[in-house]
Amino acid sequence: MKNFYRYLNGEALLKFKWNTYGRKYYFAILAIYTVFLLSFVIAATLYKSISQTTLFILLYTTIGLGIWHLFFEYRQFIHAPLTYVYISWNFLDLAAIFSTIATSIDWLKNGSAPTQAITFSTLFLEIKFILFFVLGNFLGFTLL
Repeated sequence: MKNFYRYLNGEALLKFKWNTYGRKYYFAILAIYTVFLLSFVIAATLYKSISQTTLFILLYTTIGLGIWHLFFEYRQFIHAPLTYVYISWNFLDLAAIFSTIATSIDWLKNGSAPTQAITFSTLFLEIKFILFFVLGNFLGFTLL
């Protein structure tokens, strides 16, 4: 695979794929992840100020989008299990998604969630959000 990047035609192919559909795919996932993050953060920040119905909508949205992201993580794992396990960023992805889903379910079930669970879920979500931009630049792709 390393030889693929040595030649200009390999680089041209990657740039073509990125410009044709990769960027759109990346931004779609980023947009859905942003809604996932915001629905949980708004619920965690404004839970005393918003109605119970709005809180439930935000938490159910968080759970639904979290399951959607788990589906993509599952697809990555099925495609290349050993590679998936060796890349440490994937564990951060899983921590962000699982902790947020678990905290949201616990919140819906008990009417409240532990502050520590909310804090760690938010921390993982925001680190993953920052990594969307860092990894995009690391891969050498201009996002805009």
